[in-house]
Amino acid sequence: MKIIGSVLLLSLCALSYESIAQLTVNTCENFSIGTVLKFRNCQTSGVYHGDTGANQTWDFSNLSTIDTVTEWVLSPSATPHGSMYPTATFVEKHSDGTYVYAHATADSGYLVGFEDSVNQFVIQYSNSMLFAVRPISYGDTATDSFVMNYSSSSLNFPGKGQSSIIADGYGTLILPNASYSNVLRLKIMQVEADTSTPPYITTIITYGWWDNIHNSALLKIDSTNSPTYISQDVLYMISEAVPTGVKQVSIEENLLYPNPVRDMAYFETKDKGAITITNQIGQLAGSFLVEKDVTEIPTNNITAGLYYIAFQTEKYRQVLKLLVQ
Repeated sequence: MKIIGSVLLLSLCALSYESIAQLTVNTCENFSIGTVLKFRNCQTSGVYHGDTGANQTWDFSNLSTIDTVTEWVLSPSATPHGSMYPTATFVEKHSDGTYVYAHATADSGYLVGFEDSVNQFVIQYSNSMLFAVRPISYGDTATDSFVMNYSSSSLNFPGKGQSSIIADGYGTLILPNASYSNVLRLKIMQVEADTSTPPYITTIITYGWWDNIHNSALLKIDSTNSPTYISQDVLYMISEAVPTGVKQVSIEENLLYPNPVRDMAYFETKDKGAITITNQIGQLAGSFLVEKDVTEIPTNNITAGLYYIAFQTEKYRQVLKLLVQ
């Protein structure tokens, strides 16, 4: 999965088409801890991402498989360097030895770190990178900026960039293993530049196809272009195993009050876990252990605005909204 940017200049531009029915996807990258994903890695020669627009048929039934790759969705505490990314709420561990550290809110996903344990390559984001918006509809766009630091061996490379998400088409997707209707395609473009003179610029373009049943993209076509490196990857999903026994929590079971709040909020639950508070661009505003029935959440030092209260236990994760006045 190639991902995109953050100091969120997010602008979702919902375009209205009177003659075209809107297709909206609500599940994009909304993973539960314990999910296991399997993909077919394919030959890239001759693969074209297809046309934009409404009522498309994208036929990839002739993709040729190289091998199978696996991704595991883990808790950050279950990974070697989870403590380096305190804002991460989940991690994608890939079978090639890479780790993607991400922070999820109710309606967005942000990249906060990337580690390649084989090649000893690390990216840390001081301003996280937006990679998912929920919900997203045909015609919507999102733009974003981000700041990161690359490190490899003893070298460090600060950088920054701009990214965009465009829901540029919908229709039917045909893969070697299945055919899917009501699929939304997203074009994700990420342009990164380091601080050298002239800057070293890398452009990553990802086309991903989503439906409203799966949280992962059904098909991903990634292309990377830089002054010294050009590559393409094609992956299609063959299974998405969601953990059984994950508790579904209603707001009536776990209570957050008062809401709106000025100085002190309270979170009431019978379960133990941890709370993280983030603003609308994924920046951490506080964290608390939940070890008793009622946990105090001081808000008198928080700037007024909308925040996300993420409660994580060993069995489930719940996100609530809190308005600070």
